[in-house]
Amino acid sequence: MDTGLCAYLCGWSSKETLENASTSGHFLETYVISEIIKNMRNCERTLNYNIFYYRDRDKKEIDLIFELDNIIYPFEIKKTSSPNKSMINNFQTLESSVKNVGPGGLLCFYPDIIPLNENNKSFPISVIF
Repeated sequence: MDTGLCAYLCGWSSKETLENASTSGHFLETYVISEIIKNMRNCERTLNYNIFYYRDRDKKEIDLIFELDNIIYPFEIKKTSSPNKSMINNFQTLESSVKNVGPGGLLCFYPDIIPLNENNKSFPISVIF
């Protein structure tokens, strides 16, 4: 989960090389999730929640799911500064879940919190720091 080490091992010597790589979105997802895990482990006031990801046989994915008190909160992580509600379409796969689905959203590079639909918002990635 060390994205800096992974970039070094790939031979990428600059941030521009990483930003332009075809796998840069994967690096971003790993970075965001690793920061959330570090926060969970290092903050004594952190809620006791579990984190998961979702992928089904039809290859529908949800990058990050928080579970707290039997409620799941879905999130997508995207390398974009133009969020739109189509980026969270896979949240519909959770409608048949046995657990309650709470509000979720999209973590991206748009600088403000904006609604995507009635239950989900777009958040700047900086909210995890």
